Amino acid sequence: MEHSRSGFEKEGSCKANQRVRKGGFIMDLTIGQKIGIGFIILVFITAGVYLYYGLKPAPDMTISSWIENHPVGVDQTRKIGPTNPIDVKSSTRVRIFACFDGKLYVTEFNPESGNKYSFSFHPDSRHKSYVLYQDPWTRLESISDPYLKTISFAAYADAEGNRLGGGGVLRRAKLTSDQLDAELIARKKMEADVSLIDHGCELGTFKPEIYQKVVAAYTAYVAQSGDPTKDAAKAILAMKFLKVAVEYLQLMDKDKAIAIDKYIADIGSILTQDQKKIIGDNVRLAVRPRPLPPPVLAG
Repeated sequence: MEHSRSGFEKEGSCKANQRVRKGGFIMDLTIGQKIGIGFIILVFITAGVYLYYGLKPAPDMTISSWIENHPVGVDQTRKIGPTNPIDVKSSTRVRIFACFDGKLYVTEFNPESGNKYSFSFHPDSRHKSYVLYQDPWTRLESISDPYLKTISFAAYADAEGNRLGGGGVLRRAKLTSDQLDAELIARKKMEADVSLIDHGCELGTFKPEIYQKVVAAYTAYVAQSGDPTKDAAKAILAMKFLKVAVEYLQLMDKDKAIAIDKYIADIGSILTQDQKKIIGDNVRLAVRPRPLPPPVLAG
């Protein structure tokens, strides 16, 4: 009898273990209980997400600044030396403002050149979002059509001074001579419009009322002594200048986009569907080029 009872106990224990392995609980749960547990788990997960982002530190917008001199020789194709002295008129000085978003370059031209300042912003590519800067390339990255995305990246790169030729997307499409002529006319028009905006910034003629605000903020920053990473007054002036300068650059980007998008539309009207497919098949070429260095005046 003892042996029989022991076997019964073992058999019952095995069945209990099987129920645990199969169901996870010895007691069966009703549908309402399962929904309740699921809801509680969802609440905890949601709370965890909000807690994570709530405790996530805000970007450090401390601004540091320094100056770099960019002297050039009379013959800019040669190194500066005894036979190639510095061309003071064409040489520039660049003040750099570095922060979480990236680097803002302010190029100061010699008054004899007739130019004033130029501004350019190089975003920190490690970040996917920014505090002040609005990246115009973000719109291109969201384009789903392979052809339109590829040609848009190529056009915007060209507008920044990175040429389309030499194995570019249009060369792969094998344009006819008539298409090449039409593309050249459209591209020259785009480049002229973009150059006019850039040169307007250097002369202070692009959005002059806003340009004067940028220059005033910059002048106030330069006049204040101190280090923006240590002195509160200097830091406030640096942030004020950075904000108005970035806003000004966004206006420049907006007007440039009109000219670039017009070029893209013109190209689309002269390409065949087969050529567009070839360009779309090379969507891997839709990459953002590295920013060009600050401008240097031609001698």
